[in-house]
Amino acid sequence: MGQIETFPSEKELKKLKKKAERRERYERIRQKFSKGVDWCINNPEKAIPLGVAIGGGVTKIVKSANRHAKLKEERDLKDLYIYDRSTGFYWRLKKPLTSKQQMEINLRKTNGEKLGDILNSMRVLN
Repeated sequence: MGQIETFPSEKELKKLKKKAERRERYERIRQKFSKGVDWCINNPEKAIPLGVAIGGGVTKIVKSANRHAKLKEERDLKDLYIYDRSTGFYWRLKKPLTSKQQMEINLRKTNGEKLGDILNSMRVLN
């Protein structure tokens, strides 16, 4: 008896199409890269100043991104941790406190409650 041919499903067709597109994109990038390398070899008097300018731009971008990441990390640390002076502990929060929650904490601290107990009862600890 003859074998029955099965056609790929719609999902399989999409996967095959994506693989083919990736392969084509990769080949285009490789071709452009090799053309760029050939141009640099053939025109070193233009390539050297261009490389220096590009290197400076990349350095600025990296420094800016690094600075932004550090600031975000510091902001997250400031917003997600509360220092308890009486115990010397840092309490980790689930998310930054709202102004209403901060007011409640201040009011309860002035009434003599411990910060850890306040945060635990408010269920804001991580």
